[in-house]
Amino acid sequence: MKNFFSRHKISYVAMLLLIFAAAGPFTYTAMAQALLQAGSEKVDFTLKDTTGRDISLTQYSDKKAVILVFWSTWSAKSSNALKRFEEFHKKYKERGFQVIGINADKQTITEEELASIKKFLQERNITFPVLLDNGLTAFHSYNIIALPSTIVISEGKITYELPGLPLVGSEEMFDYLYFLAGEKSGKDIKQGYMPSHEAIANANLARAFSKKNLKTMAYAKFKESIKKDPKYMLPYVEMAKLYASEGKNSEAEESLTNALSMEPENVVIMSELGYFYSKTGKTKEALDILKKA
Repeated sequence: MKNFFSRHKISYVAMLLLIFAAAGPFTYTAMAQALLQAGSEKVDFTLKDTTGRDISLTQYSDKKAVILVFWSTWSAKSSNALKRFEEFHKKYKERGFQVIGINADKQTITEEELASIKKFLQERNITFPVLLDNGLTAFHSYNIIALPSTIVISEGKITYELPGLPLVGSEEMFDYLYFLAGEKSGKDIKQGYMPSHEAIANANLARAFSKKNLKTMAYAKFKESIKKDPKYMLPYVEMAKLYASEGKNSEAEESLTNALSMEPENVVIMSELGYFYSKTGKTKEALDILKKA
C-alpha cells in the first residue's frame, strides 16, 4: 500500500513553505524548530553526480562531518546556500569537512535539464560534489520539507538540520559548524537539544518494525520512545505516517497534535500537520497552520 505521506513530487506543504518563505525572512531560531531528526542515524544513499558517476554517502564515513545541502534551481534561496557552502568547503575541506549538494529539481532529470543544472553550478563556481536525486529518494529519506535545507552528519548521526535558509537560523548553524571546525568564538555555542539515547533506540526499532510491516510492534516502540522523551518529535511524525497508511486518520491527527502541544512553535510539525489536513480535505485548517509556519 502506498504510504499516505509519500511524495511523488515536491510535496504540497513544501511548496507552500517556499511561498511563505519568499514573503519574508524567518525569525525563529534553530532551537525553536526542535530539530526533528537530531540524534537519528544517517540514511545511506548512492546517487549519480553531474558527470554520471555513482557517489555513496559511505564514501565519506571517515570525515569529521558531512554536510548535505538539498537545493533546486527554482528555489530562490538555493543559490545563496550553494555559494555560502562553497566558501565553507574551500576553507574547511582539509579539516575533515565534506559538503555534498543534492539537487532535488524533479523526480527525473532530462538531458536538457541536466545541462541547465550544470550551467547553474558553473556560474556559481561550485566545486564540491553535486548529486542528482532521481526519484527524490534522499529527499524523502531525510524528510526534507523545504529547499534549500541542510543536514549535518557527524559520527554517523544527524547532529543538525535546518529547513530553508532563515537569516538567524543560518548564522546559528554556521556558528555550530565553525565550532566543530575548532574555530574559537566569543559566543556560547551549543549543539542544542538532543533526544535521549533510549528514545532514539526505540524510534529506530519502531521504524525497522514498520518497514517489515510489523505494525503492532512498531506502534508499541513509537509510544515507548515518546514516553522516554516526550520532546523527541520524530516518533510522533513516524507514528502518524503509519496510522495514515492504515487509514486511521483520527489517530494520525492525534499523534501530530500531541507533538504540537509539546512544541507549539515547531515548524516541521506544523508543516506535517498542514500537509495532513490538506490531504484529508481540511483546507482551511491546512492554510491556517501553514500560514503560521
